[in-house]
Amino acid sequence: MNNFNNEFKSALRLNNLEINCDLIKNINEYQNFLMSENKKYNLTSIVSQTDLINKHFIDSIFALNYFENKKRINLLKDYDLIIDYGSGAGFPLLPWLIYSNHKKEISKTEYLINDSNNKKINFIKNLLTHISIKFESKLVLSKSRIEELKLNNNEKILLVGRAIEDIKNILKNIKKFVLLNNLDFIDFVYLVGPSFECPSELFLKKIFNIQHFSIFNELIKYKLNDNKVDRGIFYFKVEKLTQIRR
Repeated sequence: MNNFNNEFKSALRLNNLEINCDLIKNINEYQNFLMSENKKYNLTSIVSQTDLINKHFIDSIFALNYFENKKRINLLKDYDLIIDYGSGAGFPLLPWLIYSNHKKEISKTEYLINDSNNKKINFIKNLLTHISIKFESKLVLSKSRIEELKLNNNEKILLVGRAIEDIKNILKNIKKFVLLNNLDFIDFVYLVGPSFECPSELFLKKIFNIQHFSIFNELIKYKLNDNKVDRGIFYFKVEKLTQIRR
Protein backbone atom coordinates (compact mmCIF):
# COMPACT_ATOMS: atom_id res chain seq x y z
CA MET A 1 0.00 0.00 0.00
CA ASN A 2 2.69 2.49 0.99
CA ASN A 3 4.58 1.81 -2.23
CA PHE A 4 1.53 2.68 -4.34
CA ASN A 5 0.71 5.71 -2.21
CA ASN A 6 4.24 7.08 -2.49
CA GLU A 7 4.43 6.55 -6.24
CA PHE A 8 1.01 8.10 -6.82
CA LYS A 9 1.91 11.06 -4.60
CA SER A 10 5.14 11.56 -6.57
CA ALA A 11 3.20 11.45 -9.87
CA LEU A 12 0.73 14.06 -8.58
CA ARG A 13 3.61 16.31 -7.53
CA LEU A 14 5.46 15.82 -10.83
CA ASN A 15 2.37 16.91 -12.79
CA ASN A 16 1.53 19.86 -10.49
CA LEU A 17 -1.67 18.27 -9.23
CA GLU A 18 -3.01 18.81 -5.72
CA ILE A 19 -2.08 16.23 -3.09
CA ASN A 20 -4.68 15.17 -0.55
CA CYS A 21 -4.49 12.25 1.88
CA ASP A 22 -8.10 11.17 1.25
CA LEU A 23 -7.52 11.35 -2.51
CA ILE A 24 -4.51 9.03 -2.25
CA LYS A 25 -6.51 6.66 -0.05
CA ASN A 26 -9.45 6.59 -2.48
CA ILE A 27 -7.31 6.02 -5.58
CA ASN A 28 -5.49 3.24 -3.75
CA GLU A 29 -8.86 1.62 -2.97
CA TYR A 30 -9.80 2.06 -6.64
CA GLN A 31 -6.66 0.36 -7.99
CA ASN A 32 -6.85 -2.48 -5.46
CA PHE A 33 -10.42 -3.29 -6.44
CA LEU A 34 -9.62 -2.87 -10.15
CA MET A 35 -6.79 -5.38 -9.94
CA SER A 36 -8.80 -7.85 -7.86
CA GLU A 37 -11.69 -7.80 -10.36
CA ASN A 38 -9.70 -7.48 -13.59
CA LYS A 39 -9.62 -11.17 -14.52
CA LYS A 40 -13.36 -11.46 -13.98
CA TYR A 41 -14.33 -8.44 -16.07
CA ASN A 42 -11.35 -8.05 -18.47
CA LEU A 43 -11.19 -4.34 -17.61
CA THR A 44 -7.64 -3.38 -18.55
CA SER A 45 -4.49 -4.81 -20.09
CA ILE A 46 -2.46 -2.31 -18.05
CA VAL A 47 -1.45 -4.06 -14.84
CA SER A 48 1.91 -2.69 -13.71
CA GLN A 49 1.68 -0.23 -10.84
CA THR A 50 3.57 2.54 -12.65
CA ASP A 51 1.46 2.22 -15.79
CA LEU A 52 -1.76 2.11 -13.79
CA ILE A 53 -0.82 5.34 -12.07
CA ASN A 54 0.35 7.22 -15.15
CA LYS A 55 -1.77 5.84 -17.99
CA HIS A 56 -5.06 5.53 -16.10
CA PHE A 57 -5.21 7.76 -13.03
CA ILE A 58 -2.84 10.66 -13.73
CA ASP A 59 -3.80 10.97 -17.40
CA SER A 60 -7.53 10.99 -16.55
CA ILE A 61 -7.14 13.62 -13.85
CA PHE A 62 -4.60 15.80 -15.64
CA ALA A 63 -6.37 15.84 -19.02
CA LEU A 64 -9.74 17.03 -17.68
CA ASN A 65 -8.01 19.55 -15.41
CA TYR A 66 -5.98 20.81 -18.36
CA PHE A 67 -9.12 21.13 -20.49
CA GLU A 68 -10.80 23.18 -17.73
CA ASN A 69 -7.87 25.58 -17.51
CA LYS A 70 -7.32 25.81 -21.26
CA LYS A 71 -10.96 26.62 -21.99
CA ARG A 72 -11.53 28.56 -18.75
CA ILE A 73 -14.53 26.49 -17.78
CA ASN A 74 -15.65 24.72 -14.60
CA LEU A 75 -16.66 21.08 -15.05
CA LEU A 76 -18.51 21.28 -11.72
CA LYS A 77 -20.78 24.12 -12.85
CA ASP A 78 -20.77 24.91 -16.58
CA TYR A 79 -22.64 21.85 -17.88
CA ASP A 80 -25.98 20.33 -16.90
CA LEU A 81 -24.76 16.81 -17.64
CA ILE A 82 -21.34 15.22 -18.23
CA ILE A 83 -21.38 11.73 -19.76
CA ASP A 84 -18.45 9.33 -19.80
CA TYR A 85 -19.41 7.01 -22.64
CA GLY A 86 -17.74 3.63 -23.09
CA SER A 87 -16.34 4.16 -19.63
CA GLY A 88 -15.11 0.61 -19.04
CA ALA A 89 -13.32 0.69 -15.69
CA GLY A 90 -14.36 4.31 -15.08
CA PHE A 91 -11.72 6.21 -17.04
CA PRO A 92 -11.42 9.13 -17.45
CA LEU A 93 -14.36 10.57 -15.51
CA LEU A 94 -14.29 8.67 -12.22
CA PRO A 95 -10.66 9.45 -11.22
CA TRP A 96 -11.27 13.11 -12.04
CA LEU A 97 -14.46 13.11 -9.95
CA ILE A 98 -12.59 11.59 -7.02
CA TYR A 99 -9.86 14.22 -7.42
CA SER A 100 -12.35 17.09 -7.69
CA ASN A 101 -14.52 15.82 -4.84
CA HIS A 102 -11.78 16.67 -2.37
CA LYS A 103 -12.10 20.35 -3.28
CA LYS A 104 -15.42 20.21 -1.37
CA GLU A 105 -17.07 22.35 -4.05
CA ILE A 106 -20.78 21.65 -4.46
CA SER A 107 -21.54 20.72 -8.06
CA LYS A 108 -24.73 21.57 -9.93
CA THR A 109 -23.67 19.23 -12.73
CA GLU A 110 -24.95 15.67 -12.96
CA TYR A 111 -22.49 12.95 -14.02
CA LEU A 112 -23.38 9.82 -15.96
CA ILE A 113 -21.04 6.86 -16.42
CA ASN A 114 -22.25 4.93 -19.45
CA ASP A 115 -21.16 1.64 -21.02
CA SER A 116 -22.91 -0.90 -23.22
CA ASN A 117 -21.27 -3.79 -21.32
CA ASN A 118 -23.35 -4.84 -18.31
CA LYS A 119 -20.37 -6.47 -16.57
CA LYS A 120 -18.43 -3.21 -16.64
CA ILE A 121 -21.37 -1.22 -15.28
CA ASN A 122 -21.65 -3.79 -12.48
CA PHE A 123 -17.94 -3.36 -11.80
CA ILE A 124 -18.39 0.42 -11.39
CA LYS A 125 -21.41 -0.13 -9.15
CA ASN A 126 -19.42 -2.49 -6.91
CA LEU A 127 -16.38 -0.24 -7.02
CA LEU A 128 -18.36 2.69 -5.65
CA THR A 129 -19.24 0.62 -2.58
CA HIS A 130 -15.53 -0.14 -2.01
CA ILE A 131 -14.31 3.47 -2.15
CA SER A 132 -14.77 5.29 1.15
CA ILE A 133 -16.05 8.51 -0.40
CA LYS A 134 -19.26 10.51 -0.46
CA PHE A 135 -19.54 12.45 -3.69
CA GLU A 136 -20.57 16.10 -3.57
CA SER A 137 -22.28 15.65 -6.95
CA LYS A 138 -24.95 13.38 -8.41
CA LEU A 139 -23.46 10.32 -10.10
CA VAL A 140 -25.58 7.93 -12.19
CA LEU A 141 -24.71 4.67 -13.99
CA SER A 142 -26.27 3.64 -17.29
CA LYS A 143 -26.00 0.59 -19.56
CA SER A 144 -26.50 1.74 -23.13
CA ARG A 145 -24.79 2.51 -26.40
CA ILE A 146 -24.34 6.27 -26.69
CA GLU A 147 -26.38 6.45 -29.90
CA GLU A 148 -29.30 4.77 -28.06
CA LEU A 149 -29.08 6.78 -24.82
CA LYS A 150 -32.33 8.72 -24.36
CA LEU A 151 -32.28 11.67 -21.98
CA ASN A 152 -35.18 13.26 -20.13
CA ASN A 153 -34.22 16.84 -20.90
CA ASN A 154 -32.61 18.90 -23.63
CA GLU A 155 -29.50 19.91 -21.68
CA LYS A 156 -26.08 21.47 -22.05
CA ILE A 157 -23.99 18.31 -22.33
CA LEU A 158 -20.33 17.35 -22.35
CA LEU A 159 -19.29 13.90 -23.57
CA VAL A 160 -15.91 12.61 -22.41
CA GLY A 161 -14.05 9.52 -23.50
CA ARG A 162 -10.73 7.92 -24.31
CA ALA A 163 -9.31 6.43 -27.50
CA ILE A 164 -11.38 3.25 -27.56
CA GLU A 165 -12.48 3.04 -31.20
CA ASP A 166 -12.22 4.78 -34.54
CA ILE A 167 -12.98 8.49 -34.17
CA LYS A 168 -15.14 8.52 -37.31
CA ASN A 169 -17.46 5.86 -35.89
CA ILE A 170 -17.65 7.76 -32.61
CA LEU A 171 -18.65 10.99 -34.38
CA LYS A 172 -21.32 9.17 -36.38
CA ASN A 173 -22.76 7.82 -33.11
CA ILE A 174 -22.63 11.26 -31.52
CA LYS A 175 -24.66 12.58 -34.45
CA LYS A 176 -27.29 9.89 -33.77
CA PHE A 177 -27.25 10.81 -30.07
CA VAL A 178 -27.76 14.51 -30.88
CA LEU A 179 -30.70 13.77 -33.19
CA LEU A 180 -32.28 11.22 -30.83
CA ASN A 181 -32.35 13.77 -28.01
CA ASN A 182 -32.98 16.84 -30.18
CA LEU A 183 -30.01 18.58 -28.61
CA ASP A 184 -29.19 22.21 -29.30
CA PHE A 185 -25.64 21.95 -28.01
CA ILE A 186 -22.99 19.36 -27.22
CA ASP A 187 -19.28 19.38 -26.41
CA PHE A 188 -17.06 16.34 -26.88
CA VAL A 189 -13.68 15.79 -25.20
CA TYR A 190 -11.68 12.77 -26.37
CA LEU A 191 -8.35 11.80 -24.79
CA VAL A 192 -5.87 10.66 -27.44
CA GLY A 193 -2.26 9.63 -27.95
CA PRO A 194 0.47 11.47 -29.89
CA SER A 195 -0.27 9.70 -33.20
CA PHE A 196 -3.95 10.77 -33.31
CA GLU A 197 -5.07 12.41 -36.55
CA CYS A 198 -8.03 14.78 -36.52
CA PRO A 199 -10.86 13.92 -38.94
CA SER A 200 -10.96 16.15 -42.00
CA GLU A 201 -13.21 19.20 -42.20
CA LEU A 202 -14.91 17.57 -45.20
CA PHE A 203 -15.80 14.51 -43.12
CA LEU A 204 -17.09 16.60 -40.21
CA LYS A 205 -19.24 18.74 -42.49
CA LYS A 206 -20.61 15.62 -44.15
CA ILE A 207 -21.58 14.03 -40.82
CA PHE A 208 -23.03 17.22 -39.34
CA ASN A 209 -24.99 18.99 -42.07
CA ILE A 210 -23.58 22.54 -42.05
CA GLN A 211 -26.99 23.91 -43.04
CA HIS A 212 -28.29 22.89 -39.62
CA PHE A 213 -25.21 22.77 -37.36
CA SER A 214 -22.23 24.92 -36.49
CA ILE A 215 -19.14 22.80 -35.79
CA PHE A 216 -15.78 23.54 -34.22
CA ASN A 217 -12.85 21.24 -33.51
CA GLU A 218 -9.27 21.44 -32.34
CA LEU A 219 -6.49 19.20 -31.06
CA ILE A 220 -5.19 20.40 -27.70
CA LYS A 221 -1.73 18.98 -26.98
CA TYR A 222 -0.22 18.58 -23.54
CA LYS A 223 2.67 16.81 -21.83
CA LEU A 224 2.82 14.59 -18.75
CA ASN A 225 5.54 13.53 -16.33
CA ASP A 226 7.91 16.48 -16.59
CA ASN A 227 7.36 16.90 -20.35
CA LYS A 228 8.34 13.31 -21.13
CA VAL A 229 4.96 12.00 -22.36
CA ASP A 230 2.98 13.52 -25.26
CA ARG A 231 -0.79 13.39 -25.05
CA GLY A 232 -3.73 15.19 -26.62
CA ILE A 233 -7.37 16.15 -26.32
CA PHE A 234 -9.60 16.20 -29.39
CA TYR A 235 -12.21 18.87 -28.65
CA PHE A 236 -15.34 18.92 -30.80
CA LYS A 237 -18.29 21.30 -30.42
CA VAL A 238 -21.67 21.12 -32.15
CA GLU A 239 -24.43 23.70 -31.97
CA LYS A 240 -27.72 23.99 -33.82
CA LEU A 241 -27.81 27.05 -36.05
CA THR A 242 -31.36 27.81 -34.89
CA GLN A 243 -29.99 27.86 -31.34
CA ILE A 244 -27.18 30.23 -32.32
CA ARG A 245 -29.58 32.74 -33.88
CA ARG A 246 -31.68 33.11 -30.71
